[in-house]
Amino acid sequence: MNPLPILLQHKIVVNNDNICLEQVDQEYDRVNDLLEVTSADFRADFERWQVTKQQDVKQLLTHMAVTNISCLDDVINYSSLSLVIC
Repeated sequence: MNPLPILLQHKIVVNNDNICLEQVDQEYDRVNDLLEVTSADFRADFERWQVTKQQDVKQLLTHMAVTNISCLDDVINYSSLSLVIC
C-alpha cells in the first residue's frame, strides 16, 4: 500500500478544514458586528423610551379610561332605551 495518497488526502482534508475555519471565523465576525449594531440600536431605543415612558403610560391609561367610559355609556344608554320601550 502506498502511503502517499493517504498523506495527500490528509493534506486536502486539513486544507478543507482550514477553509472551513476561515469561513467560520468570517461568519463569526459578521454576526458579532451585527450583534453590536443591534445592541447599540436597542440601547438607543431603550434610553429614548426611558425619557418618554411617563408620557406613554399616561396616554395608554387615558386611552383605556376613555374606552371603558365609552363602553359604560353605551351600556347605560342601551339599558335606559330598553326601559323606555317596555
